[in-house]
Amino acid sequence: VVKSLPNACLHYAAEEFDIRGNNTLFTTNGVASSQALIAAASSIKRGDSTWALAGGFDSHKDEGEYYNFAQYGLMPNATDSDDKSNELGEGAGVLLLEAYEHANKRKAHIWGEILGYSETFLDVVGNSKENIKKVENAVKECVRSAGLDFNDIDLVSLDGTLEPNYKAIETYILKKFFPNIETVNYK
Repeated sequence: VVKSLPNACLHYAAEEFDIRGNNTLFTTNGVASSQALIAAASSIKRGDSTWALAGGFDSHKDEGEYYNFAQYGLMPNATDSDDKSNELGEGAGVLLLEAYEHANKRKAHIWGEILGYSETFLDVVGNSKENIKKVENAVKECVRSAGLDFNDIDLVSLDGTLEPNYKAIETYILKKFFPNIETVNYK
């Protein structure tokens, strides 16, 4: 049992690949990976580290998770059916981040850059007006921290599926701040 705990998994991965330094575990459902990326990027930006391995996985499936997957047509809604034939398996993704100056010095190919970021926590019981304000502030902070203007942005990916009407909030935010960006509709 101990070997299967998420923090034990991090320990064994670090041990296997001789990774040294801080090891932090985020267990915040579907946003754990993005929180890990923010923490890693912040660590590098502060000068605490040169490299950071960041990523995550989502292993539990509660009623809220089934709702999230079902609203996008990815699996049957477990609250309505016992049919789990289309159920998704656990997913994972990991990125190795490196300080920009260090990567340039060793003449590494730069695949991408994390310029800015922000996060917020929404009221999952559905206070939409307050949630809109929180998302607006998070979007503004993300663009500000990147040193960009809203017109500089070509692609936006917003996803916070814990609130049932979040799709409406996303649409509102996209139209308000990015009126010229084409949107993709989910199922």
